Amino acid sequence: MKMTADPRPGQKNSDLCQSCGLCCNGAIWDTTDVSLKHDEQFATIFVKEIESRGEGKLAKVTQPCVAFKGHCTQYEIRPHDCRSYQCKLLKQLSSGTIDFHKAQKTVNTATRLLDSSAEQYNALYGDNLTRDEIAPVLRELSKKAHTNHHDKAFWQTFPHYVKFLAVCEQFFED
Repeated sequence: MKMTADPRPGQKNSDLCQSCGLCCNGAIWDTTDVSLKHDEQFATIFVKEIESRGEGKLAKVTQPCVAFKGHCTQYEIRPHDCRSYQCKLLKQLSSGTIDFHKAQKTVNTATRLLDSSAEQYNALYGDNLTRDEIAPVLRELSKKAHTNHHDKAFWQTFPHYVKFLAVCEQFFED
């Protein structure tokens, strides 16, 4: 989803969030917590995809989220973990320190860089991964490269991913 018009004030956060998806597609997080008690509707729909932890009170969904198909298909019943989370960019939009168009431009830049990263990966490995599938793959490749002391070769092979991570610094706090 690409936003062009400035949405109604109460709609800005929701629209920006839904146009991004970096929290959902595995670009940033590995998993999302799901409370089987508080997120019952979501947990019921995706019971097969949810991994239970402990005594069945808390579970997790591995990213990319099963409900994410370029956008959240279950936005109204998304887990509390998702509903309560606000990235740094969303906080800046809420506080007025950044306007909607600048925030949307940042999201568009990040998603374009993921598209380019997917193209680089697909050309190299003969695969057909999308923006919503590539980030977890590149994160794992990056970890392996680091473990094997091949960081420089990885970054030279995937320069758009390096730029993507730099843009993500605008989203996420340490």
